[in-house]
Amino acid sequence: MKYIDLHTHSTYSDGTMSPTALIDHAADKGLVAIALTDHDTTSGVEEAIKRGEQRGIEVIPGIEISAVYQDKSLHILGYGGRQNNPTLCQRIKQVQEARTQRNKGIIAKLNQLDINLDFSTLKRDEGKQAGRPHIARLLLNHGIVRSIDEAFIRFLKKGSPAYVAREVFPAQEAIRIIIESGGIPVLAHPASIDPSFKILPDIISELKSVGLAGLEVYYPSHTSKACKTLLAIAKKQKMLITGGSDFHGTIKPDIILGQGYKKNQIPYELLENMKKYFHPN
Repeated sequence: MKYIDLHTHSTYSDGTMSPTALIDHAADKGLVAIALTDHDTTSGVEEAIKRGEQRGIEVIPGIEISAVYQDKSLHILGYGGRQNNPTLCQRIKQVQEARTQRNKGIIAKLNQLDINLDFSTLKRDEGKQAGRPHIARLLLNHGIVRSIDEAFIRFLKKGSPAYVAREVFPAQEAIRIIIESGGIPVLAHPASIDPSFKILPDIISELKSVGLAGLEVYYPSHTSKACKTLLAIAKKQKMLITGGSDFHGTIKPDIILGQGYKKNQIPYELLENMKKYFHPN
């Protein structure tokens, strides 16, 4: 049986492994394919593809776009799109600029709390992004908190004293951008949007009407009941089924590449079905 992981992150967003190291790790884990889906950037994809060719790992170009539907925050995964698409590049740049402004706002609020952090210490290599996980790491390195989780709980999560909201796309626009770039839009970790599933079927139906093609059914925090419900929705709506670990490296140490929290491996068959979507018979 061949296994894959369609949801991973590298140092180009908030992961702790470079694309090269991520591919090496995938090879060590015996995976045959992964998608690099960094937050709001495709900058690491070329490096990942190059290393994949060297290690015999199939790399699917990807992205994870932060979005909102009505009052619900959600993420749209995009698979297989053209990274040099003008609309995609322009909109990603806007989001990255908004992220920089958000980081400045967070650090300003921390300074007001007598926590003296310097924005310049967040500077990343060209093409890479900094975000709340990097600020959390600064707080940890300065001895302000004892863990990344504590940094979020005390200072960085919504409702905490240093939280700053950021600009995100309407979900419909995120889907449109992915489609325009030649990609397949998939709703990431749907059960986290509405664990009760009271309104989730309607959200999925509405987003499907504007081009949403698939659901990330297999995800570490999804219960077996949630997976079963999402499978039924996907079947009814005739949508693709995907899955991934949401691997970030040491920033989420309990997540295992290709498995998540447990031995929930993702079969290669899901990627084969995605390829049929690109190239129908």
